Amino acid sequence: MSRFKVTYHSNNSGGYWWLEDEDWKKLEANGWVVDWVANQPMDSLRRAVRLNSDGDERWLGAMATSAFKIIHARTANEAEINAAEEFEFLLDQDPYANGCECCGMPHSFYVYLEENEDEPNDDNDAILEASEAELELLDISTRSDAAVRALPLPS
Repeated sequence: MSRFKVTYHSNNSGGYWWLEDEDWKKLEANGWVVDWVANQPMDSLRRAVRLNSDGDERWLGAMATSAFKIIHARTANEAEINAAEEFEFLLDQDPYANGCECCGMPHSFYVYLEENEDEPNDDNDAILEASEAELELLDISTRSDAAVRALPLPS
């Protein structure tokens, strides 16, 4: 088994955010690390926020737009599937929804290899033995059933 960091990004598709405040709180309660707008550095573009009537800091109306979770799996593809299934179970939303034609998909997942916990096996040799130059980001919003690769996290 290896440790993968699965990062979820929300897209304002169709003119609205598909996740509501309670959805982000559900993800956080289930082990996802939510990137709350209010916690971002003051020099971040996303800190150009507006306070809503309750005094919450938001970026384009959203309290958060991304989150990540560490998933133990044999392959990056398995980690992505596990994360997407948990997302669907917790939020009752289709992680592969199409969204609108002009804005694209509302949900994207990216998988990074964080740590190899075992010796390589036949299922993940291609991921674990690939050179750094060969590794590429997995964007499952456009994924196919082809071989999946993952980026190691920067040190």
